[in-house]
Amino acid sequence: MKPKEGGNLAGLVEAEKNIAGAKVAGAGKIKVEVGAIPDANEVRAGQGLSSLGYDVTHLATASSKGVQGQRTADLKVDGLGAIDVYTPQNLSPSNIVKNIEKKSNQAGGVFVQADLSSEDMSSIAARMWGKPNAQSIKTLFFQKADGSVARYDRP
Repeated sequence: MKPKEGGNLAGLVEAEKNIAGAKVAGAGKIKVEVGAIPDANEVRAGQGLSSLGYDVTHLATASSKGVQGQRTADLKVDGLGAIDVYTPQNLSPSNIVKNIEKKSNQAGGVFVQADLSSEDMSSIAARMWGKPNAQSIKTLFFQKADGSVARYDRP
């Protein structure tokens, strides 16, 4: 899908090429909050963000703090806020959009770990920006199997 001037897709290709706001001077710091037990996917996401220069903190879950029934983000990324890690089993773009949308009350950004084409990443981001009940999600990251990370920001 190619972006159209002034449409919902405007700027997505450019955002994919130039990861906006990324510090490339060196690796960021990774911290683990007391009580946090990051799984392998969360560790890999933190490493990917750190390699882009972001400082990352792995967060403890609400249940580990004694709070039941509350969903929390997996990571806090300096300059971006709460980010939830999502590793889909079903790589259908429609399935991924539906599940990202469910995270809108959990975090301001979602880090998707899936080997997707650039076209699918752009399509998923464009569809998310059009979801009225997911306006709280401002940033999407996609991490491929090779560890490369692409960032999309809400226009």
